[in-house]
Amino acid sequence: MAAKIVFIVEKTSTGFSAFALDFETYPVGTTGKNFTELKSNIIEALNLHNEYQGLKQLPKMMLQFRSIYPNSLSIIT
Repeated sequence: MAAKIVFIVEKTSTGFSAFALDFETYPVGTTGKNFTELKSNIIEALNLHNEYQGLKQLPKMMLQFRSIYPNSLSIIT
């Protein structure tokens, strides 16, 4: 079964910021100058968290990004 991690995305004066909605389970947050950079940085931040926890890295090809409601981004792993 695929896991779903929801990120709250906010527009900032310098681009975008995002943090995991379930911050206790996924203490991950990042920024990006544009939406493409933000998505790449989310993957990198999740992989750093997984590495720290001794978990498997998430291949970029296996991730799907979906907007589930305003100001959010869902990642299906």
